[in-house]
Amino acid sequence: MMRPVLIVEDNEDLLDDLLLNLNYLKIEAKGVPHAQAMDAIFDELQPEIVVLDIGLPGEDGLSIAKRLKKAFPALGIIMLTARSALDDRILGHHLGADHYLTKPVNYQELAAVILALHRRLSFSQASTGDSDAWIIDKHKMTVQPPCLETQKAQLTWAELNLLEVFFKSPEGLATKEDLIAGLGGSPEYFDNRRLESAISRLRRKLSVLQNSESETEEVIKAVRNVGYQFTQVLIVKNDK
Repeated sequence: MMRPVLIVEDNEDLLDDLLLNLNYLKIEAKGVPHAQAMDAIFDELQPEIVVLDIGLPGEDGLSIAKRLKKAFPALGIIMLTARSALDDRILGHHLGADHYLTKPVNYQELAAVILALHRRLSFSQASTGDSDAWIIDKHKMTVQPPCLETQKAQLTWAELNLLEVFFKSPEGLATKEDLIAGLGGSPEYFDNRRLESAISRLRRKLSVLQNSESETEEVIKAVRNVGYQFTQVLIVKNDK
């Protein structure tokens, strides 16, 4: 059963709309306007997912995300902001945000992101050793394929960052912009061929682990006009 979602948003009208639409879509949600109010109800509510506006009065959303992720590593965090600057998106991901949505918010998209994140968190908590999942070890910088516990490959920083972007994306579907941000680049100036090369190298590394070029080709597939999708289950260990 999904615990209530906690939304921290200082715009009263927007907060009311978010709560109304999420509850209409059968997602129980509670809302507060700032960090102090969040802290006052957090222990009682025990949310699984927190939706944070970046531009909050007092302690901003990025600071809250960093603090919450340190205290509750398994907590799901969705950043919500009017800003579209790439630096904010990169910083949000590095501070532990699982997803990033830009205002104005599409309520159905937000609901879909919440439900996908809930499924991912539930799976990770219940199946940290699941044989059907690819397992990423962030501290050792390795990836392990399904059903092959003795087979592991060392990852570069770029490969680890790409896999983290896939892990944090609903249904493993990552936009080119998010993947480029994961590589530390800017979509405006980043050569798409560099992204294609990075994905190709990662595919080859996964294929060696599986000993099947054709099988691995479908693990990371291109999605036209969007980006790439990791089609199998990913689990991240040592995600602090």
